Amino acid sequence: MVRAIAALMVLGAHAYLLGGSAIGSRLDTSPDMLAIWNLSSGVWLFFCLSGYLVPRAFLAALIDGSPLPSASSYLVRRAVRILPAYWIAFFAMDVLVFRGVPIHWWQYLVHLTLVQNQVPGEGMNLFYVAWTLGIEAMFYLAIPLGAYAVRRVHRGPIDVGRLGAMVLGLWALSLIWVLWAAHAYPNIGADFAVHDADVFRYNLPPMLSMFCPGMLVFLAESPQAAERGGPWAAYRWVIRRPWLALSIAAAFIVAAAYAFASTSTEVFDMSKELWAVSAGLIVATALQGWAWLRPIARVLAPIGVISYGVYLWHWVAEQALAHHWDPLKHAGFGPWLVHVAMLLAVALPAGALSWILVERPLLRRTSDWARRRRAASELIAPDAAPTPAPRRPPRA
Repeated sequence: MVRAIAALMVLGAHAYLLGGSAIGSRLDTSPDMLAIWNLSSGVWLFFCLSGYLVPRAFLAALIDGSPLPSASSYLVRRAVRILPAYWIAFFAMDVLVFRGVPIHWWQYLVHLTLVQNQVPGEGMNLFYVAWTLGIEAMFYLAIPLGAYAVRRVHRGPIDVGRLGAMVLGLWALSLIWVLWAAHAYPNIGADFAVHDADVFRYNLPPMLSMFCPGMLVFLAESPQAAERGGPWAAYRWVIRRPWLALSIAAAFIVAAAYAFASTSTEVFDMSKELWAVSAGLIVATALQGWAWLRPIARVLAPIGVISYGVYLWHWVAEQALAHHWDPLKHAGFGPWLVHVAMLLAVALPAGALSWILVERPLLRRTSDWARRRRAASELIAPDAAPTPAPRRPPRA
């Protein structure tokens, strides 16, 4: 459900571009612009979900003291999850939009390997929304590296409170980077391709904070934290009152929207941290399985399954329509609804095809490969403890 909400939020924000307007000056505090910018913050919700879902097997192993998952199997599954579908969408954009645009061979190499955020001026070039995939890819790499580093220091089980403190420490270090980068590269709002600002402000170190709430939610939902007092008890007290949790989240969202419009670059960059807190509360509330959420979840769950394809293909559709159809250049709430409907008409079936023809078959193949590889390793070393399978979390 939460994946679907995040994908639809981003689609709604980008539909505004079909009206012939950029998503405006960040100093525009009119209600419609604040609403549009809050929709574009669906990317932070995606990051929070990744923080909850992707590292869970590593975090569970650190808590239990059990063997860490195979890094090679994990990285293969992560690469298969995002790269093939992205490559297909990228080449579709190449055919529909990039024709006549001078693109160097090295740009293809940089963007297809998702290292564009490491190259000044390339982070949000060409396939714009893929800058988030580059950050996701860096996070995927950081998870096993961080887990194995922690395991070298702490050989046995690690208290969930200590792991939570480590995550909070990462969040604090990320915030320090955010403030330093904002000070070093001031007065840069929507112009992300200035010098190397995108490398230092829109990359993993400052964006790591967006994944931390998801990791904290995983730890708070673990059996080891279930009976703890202190912050864990405060978390349970808030989450058991969904309207309180969602009200706090809404307050942070409104504050983030106004912080985004600040003339201070530091405040502008810190606006996403407010959204990170709200995203964590939204994910935590969805995990509780409240009865009043179930009808919404039933409607949104199919979109959540194909959300990655929707995320990719809505941008292909937006760019193709903007590139080839001038009559779309009409702004306002009415035209915006039409543009949303047009993007949905393309992105939903394209996302479904991406899931059915590309994503699901490859995920099944890599899962089968991982099982065979694990079975072979057990035959070679039968006394070795098997790598635990990731715990299946409640559906978000």
